[in-house]
Amino acid sequence: MALLALLPVEECKRTRPTLASAGRAVCYQSTCDQPVSAPRFTGTILVGVDPQPNPRTSGTGNGLFRTAMALFIVGFLAIVAIFAVHIFSDTPPGLALYLVALACPIGFILAIVYTLRSGRRVR
Repeated sequence: MALLALLPVEECKRTRPTLASAGRAVCYQSTCDQPVSAPRFTGTILVGVDPQPNPRTSGTGNGLFRTAMALFIVGFLAIVAIFAVHIFSDTPPGLALYLVALACPIGFILAIVYTLRSGRRVR
């Protein structure tokens, strides 16, 4: 129906196209004699908003996500620092740097836990 509105009625009466090709409008003979108007939406849609916060996305859920992201970023930066120490000096990185690097997989696991907890269905 929307394709019919693309071709003016006068041109439809004159040329009588019947086949659509390369994005051109189709004009059927039965509808060419009357002007075709596109449907318009004139109403208003009202959507109810719940004033109460969602308990699954607020509170400790956001804290778990932030903790997971912080641990992941700190661990990732420690891994980058381990490689930087190997590249720019001849001394091996300290044990503390290796222990801090363990925060990366811990943060990743916490992010997975957060995702699973926030995505489960409410019964």
